[in-house]
Amino acid sequence: MFSAVVGSISFWGSNIAFAKLQDLIPTRPLAVPGQQIVNGLLVLGIAFACVVVVANNDGPPEGMFIAILVGSALLGNLVVLPIGGADMPVVISLLNAFTGLSAAAAGFALDNVALIVAGTLVGSSGTILTLEMATAMNRSVANILFSGFGGAPAGGAAGDGEERPHVSIGAQDAAIKLAYADSVVFVPGYGLAVAQAQHAVKELGDELEKRGVAVNYAIHPVAGRMPGHMNVLLAEADVPYEKLREMDEINPEMPRTDVAVVVGANDVTNPAAKNDPDSPIAGMPIIEVHEAQEVIVIKRSLSPGFAGIDNDLFYEPNTSMLFADAKQAAADIASEVQEL
Repeated sequence: MFSAVVGSISFWGSNIAFAKLQDLIPTRPLAVPGQQIVNGLLVLGIAFACVVVVANNDGPPEGMFIAILVGSALLGNLVVLPIGGADMPVVISLLNAFTGLSAAAAGFALDNVALIVAGTLVGSSGTILTLEMATAMNRSVANILFSGFGGAPAGGAAGDGEERPHVSIGAQDAAIKLAYADSVVFVPGYGLAVAQAQHAVKELGDELEKRGVAVNYAIHPVAGRMPGHMNVLLAEADVPYEKLREMDEINPEMPRTDVAVVVGANDVTNPAAKNDPDSPIAGMPIIEVHEAQEVIVIKRSLSPGFAGIDNDLFYEPNTSMLFADAKQAAADIASEVQEL
């Protein structure tokens, strides 16, 4: 019964996570009135039904098992719906851990050692990863599951329709800034994944290194839409492992970095997390790109990220915005660097 309930919650919760990440449904939190009360009643009902089934193993009430699966499916949907897109990496990791626990429980029921071992490995590693990612966001797992954060309406200037002053540049200007720098740090995000720009960014990095520029890649633990998203994409583009720098390792070097290039990242670079105690993301550790001498943000627009809040980085005096598709922008800058 444990395997059936946890597996069903994980399966249907994963469907909601997938739909949010694919923009099939809104990424903002979606909650029904009395959400937590409904969830609590479902949990109690499912637990009671499981006890009834187990106690009447030879002949439980007709349809009880189907009712448990339906209740678990509803619970899986209702638990994930109120969670915004910004928190999806943690939720995906947690659902992955649930899947492992379900498999391990099935292994005990079937006396299958392979299922027990594999499920335990997936469940324990998923749990560890979930806790690590929650720590990286300076929040608890309970806060992520029940706070409804991660897709609130944009606030500040973006929310009232007024556009704040910012600096916009083209590929040639960006190429000049990068080609004559001593050190450059690329900060990838979900926009890089959507544009499939990892190879173009790697080629741009190679061009800069030919000119003697020190190039590194800063990785935030929850950048992208799933655990380890950026690590996988950059490894696929043959970026050397030693150039993939974790947040805690690269942040102290940011003040000495000539140019930080943000490629499709948003919330994980927002200085409001450090400077604005009233911000929804206050306290969340970020890649401190605003500390670099210059910042270039490659993004399609000034739209907020999955947290649904304006990014103060876009309006910093040392930030230049390059509005373009990440893949095309990286290719254009690389071409301009070659011609310098």
